[in-house]
Amino acid sequence: MTTEHPFILFFGSPERGQALLKAAATRDWWVYLPQDASEALGMYVTWMPDVVIIEADDQPQAAAELFLHLRSIRHEPLIIVSDDEQWLDQAAVVLPADTTIAALLDHVATQDEPALFSLS
Repeated sequence: MTTEHPFILFFGSPERGQALLKAAATRDWWVYLPQDASEALGMYVTWMPDVVIIEADDQPQAAAELFLHLRSIRHEPLIIVSDDEQWLDQAAVVLPADTTIAALLDHVATQDEPALFSLS
């Protein structure tokens, strides 16, 4: 992962994506904001982001589809932001839905290896 200026692919609510984009810009990081799962996969193939963040509670079915595709090609790190316990069984970083943008970016900054976190 490019730790100095990581490329982040964010799939989730447009409002949270824009907030992430603004906050990441203060660190000279780049954030891609696809409109749907197909566009997210296209962006992934084209730009090979350093980290993918999926806000799974916003569009659960599309998030699950995107996750399965990215997991099949073993992309890491893959961060899921969700309160749904189904994600705890997946080989990904799982953060609670109320994770702040600042905490999310701090987590990206320290992300070296994939890990599994509990929502409790």
